[in-house]
Amino acid sequence: MEQSNSALTLLSHLSAYSLAGCLMEHFVVFHSWQLTTSHDELQRHQTPTGMRTLYIYVIPKIITTLLACYLAWTTNQTWLKWCVACLTVSWVSSFTVQIPLQRRIQQTGDRKALVTLVWTDWVRVGSMLGHCGIVFWGCHSLG
Repeated sequence: MEQSNSALTLLSHLSAYSLAGCLMEHFVVFHSWQLTTSHDELQRHQTPTGMRTLYIYVIPKIITTLLACYLAWTTNQTWLKWCVACLTVSWVSSFTVQIPLQRRIQQTGDRKALVTLVWTDWVRVGSMLGHCGIVFWGCHSLG
């Protein structure tokens, strides 16, 4: 039981961190891209900030997802399956919408793609908020 509690504590911390990363990307990184004044400047700015986001947000989110999947698989907690469902929505949105838009922005500096990116990113923000809320509710209900 102690090992499970430690894993749940780690999941709650990683979930909070991943939510913070998601919010940082949406409200800070994408906003800074909107402040660029030209297609060339947007292209130059997008690549390094996108790579920093990979290390600061995406890698911890991968770890969060793997831990949530492991816990959902090894325990009989329905709320953990809902956590994984929220993370799945976030990842599907990332791979089918946001990453292709970010690549287009990187390659062309397309400002319309940036507007679309910001609006469609609300799917990821909402799913990460849902995931984090479920984790905190689930951990609280156990303790």
